[in-house]
Amino acid sequence: MTHWTQFHLARTLAEEAEKHQRIVQVGTQYMADDAYAQAHDLLQQGVIGKIVHVQAGFFRRGDWGERMEVPDPNAKPGPDLDWEQFLGDAPKVPYSVSRFFQWRLFLDYAGGPVTDLLVHTYTPLFRLLDVTWPQRVMGGGGVFQYDREVPDTFNMMIDYPEGPSVVLMNTLSNFTPCQTFLRGTEGALSFKEGGMEITRHDAEKPNHVIRWQGMGSTESLWSNFIDCVHSRQRPLSPVDVGAMVQAPLNMALLSYLENKVARFDPQKQEIIL
Repeated sequence: MTHWTQFHLARTLAEEAEKHQRIVQVGTQYMADDAYAQAHDLLQQGVIGKIVHVQAGFFRRGDWGERMEVPDPNAKPGPDLDWEQFLGDAPKVPYSVSRFFQWRLFLDYAGGPVTDLLVHTYTPLFRLLDVTWPQRVMGGGGVFQYDREVPDTFNMMIDYPEGPSVVLMNTLSNFTPCQTFLRGTEGALSFKEGGMEITRHDAEKPNHVIRWQGMGSTESLWSNFIDCVHSRQRPLSPVDVGAMVQAPLNMALLSYLENKVARFDPQKQEIIL
């Protein structure tokens, strides 16, 4: 929602939306799939017990700038290119054609996979977990293949005060996936090609299969937003959830850059290094 250095703005956005009773939908399309609501209801019933460990990832083979071509290598600031407006409140640096067209490669404007990709991986999982603010977050990785400032490989771990521990993994150098698991004391929820499967430790208790229903549908997310504007109901991907997801992602990148464990102060709602 906001730059990785500006978590306070994400928090403020959520606070203002609540204060003024505004409907704000955050663009994480997977939240539009009704399968998550069904899975959440089952998890609330304790079908896998207390959730203690979560693993997920986003894997791709290809430079993060692959869809950010430079259409005009000779482009320069002028009537059609306002460099100062582009920079906004980012650090003031000399004009660079790469920074203008391929801004996702630079830490001044983007966080790389952790904030641009793992946000889509983690937001629907966050919805299933019924957690709020993290206790501590650790991030690691590096620039191992491609020429950029932001990492091309990134791993992170989130600890919540009462559990679970969440492990999120990523590389842009290999598309071999890892399976998504929510591990509980009495069973597990796993992601399959056609949906989610819940398996139980007790063989006498039934397993469950929940089919995907419009996974990743931007149209469904927009439709839900319009419906909520009229009904004033809570949208599927609300801004307060966006802020609570952004907190650990930002913390992970700060942990990686500062080589420290990032902690969260729930009273002040601030990131501490």
